[in-house]
Amino acid sequence: MTNGSPTSVMNIFWQHVAALLLPDTYPLKVRRICVRPTHMAMVFLTEHHAWKLRRPLQQGAMDFRLRTSRLSDTLSEYELDDHFAPGVCLGLSFLQPDASSASGWTLKQMGLQSFVNRAETSESGEPVLCMHRLPASGMLNQRILSGSFKPSEGQRCVAMLARRLADRRACDITPQWLIDREISQSVANLSSLGRLSGERSSPLLIELEQRLRSSLAHHRTQIAQRARGGQVKDGHGDLRPEHVCVAGAWATRHGPAFIDALEFSQELRIRDTLSEIAGLAVECEFLGSASAHQQLRQAWRGIDPLASDGLWHHYAGQHALMRALHAAWHLDSPCTVTQAETWRRKSADWLQQARIQFCGSMSVT
Repeated sequence: MTNGSPTSVMNIFWQHVAALLLPDTYPLKVRRICVRPTHMAMVFLTEHHAWKLRRPLQQGAMDFRLRTSRLSDTLSEYELDDHFAPGVCLGLSFLQPDASSASGWTLKQMGLQSFVNRAETSESGEPVLCMHRLPASGMLNQRILSGSFKPSEGQRCVAMLARRLADRRACDITPQWLIDREISQSVANLSSLGRLSGERSSPLLIELEQRLRSSLAHHRTQIAQRARGGQVKDGHGDLRPEHVCVAGAWATRHGPAFIDALEFSQELRIRDTLSEIAGLAVECEFLGSASAHQQLRQAWRGIDPLASDGLWHHYAGQHALMRALHAAWHLDSPCTVTQAETWRRKSADWLQQARIQFCGSMSVT
């Protein structure tokens, strides 16, 4: 599946989706299969496992149209998740035609080293990542929505995240490079939001750009100090409550797990460690738990005493701005009028959250 017209490639992809909806395709006994579509993948949930199939699509830095790209990206995800959630990823499989299977397909499991050695040349099938299925009730988003999130869970989450980030490589970049990138990325995000919303001259977008630039100027010295001090790491890059397991049997045995790291772009993973946790905390507030936001901030303050509240709010604002763009992206895809309105409202809510955070970044030190 390396060549072919976009139509033929998508046709083959939907054949793969159909195959993974059939129990006989799997190497383990399966009775129930539930599908969870994401923007760039399809995740198939069986009783104890999750199987991730990438879509052959391209958007921004993500380009999975070629099979070799999907192979490489699958391996990158395995490696990152093995660091941030050790043991959750079980291995790699190839989806292949199989006349002896009742479904006509089979998932052939392969060892990681075999996969690495054959990644560039193998035509053995379509790569599918296999993971333990973590309990939905133990994920941070569900703990917040159900009102069962405990301060002790936040403390364990922050402690484990700090440990995982400490083991990541500090990036040899200049403070000026980091600041220039933050400006260019955020301004590009605002421009894209204006295009997608049809409101390029929106007063709120203009205000947000002004507040962003003021906040960066205000915290420029501290950002530079943290970059020189090794606080800028090749990190996770996409911490959200639905990516964090804080409760249940797995978290009890192994500690909190952080899945779905941003595997497709190292540049986007390069960030201040404070940005990682501040982004996660503002996600908790967006779900309706300002107290969870505060608990995560207090727990991180004990680990990183040089992180000011003002810089925390700055990074939270940047994260909210990025999430507003992610919501608006759906407006570029086929959707109903109701769905479009939902995504517009969500994007607008994230923009208001960005405004709140940028205001906070200037009101505290």
